[in-house]
Amino acid sequence: MLRARVVADAREIPDFDAARPPVRVAPGVAVALAVCWLATACATGEQWAYDKKGVTPARLDRDLTACRQESQDPGAFGLTIEQRLDREGFNRCMERKGYSVRRVE
Repeated sequence: MLRARVVADAREIPDFDAARPPVRVAPGVAVALAVCWLATACATGEQWAYDKKGVTPARLDRDLTACRQESQDPGAFGLTIEQRLDREGFNRCMERKGYSVRRVE
């Protein structure tokens, strides 16, 4: 087995960070990004478990997708689909499909 050994002098390796100008973000954009991040982080604290004996992952995915589509709240504001979801309607949909619904703490 042949092994190649590469030895480079630090002076030969280009410094890419020195060639790149620093990124500047406008204060308004930084504040908007922080607000979006906080809104998303705070709104995703609830977790739910949906159990059904003998369900395949593909079937669970289809049922979750169908119930998400059925229980969208067009009047709700949210950055993600989960934030615009009518959770009670979604849970009722999953129960109709035979799942036991429980909140995970």
